[in-house]
Amino acid sequence: HELINSAFLNHNDIICIQEHCQYHNESFEMENINEYRLITSSATKNSQNASMGGVGFLLSPRAYKSLKTVQKINSRIILLHIKGNPTLTVICCYAPTNTSDDK
Repeated sequence: HELINSAFLNHNDIICIQEHCQYHNESFEMENINEYRLITSSATKNSQNASMGGVGFLLSPRAYKSLKTVQKINSRIILLHIKGNPTLTVICCYAPTNTSDDK
């Protein structure tokens, strides 16, 4: 809820989120939180069964009204397409550090 409060106070309509570590079976999940929408692609599990990675977006009600599609590329890349002329595409991605064993 802290992120939502910050988004509201700073008038942020779209916030990209990296390494949320939430694991779920669906390609992506959408959760309603105080009129905002949290869209996440699932994290992956490592050899110790711990969740790693995962990306997503937090959308304001105004941004959600213009949402066209969400496209998961993999656990590190998700795209958001917003209605407009032309369509606006927002890319949320992350890469592990160069010292990580994750490839």
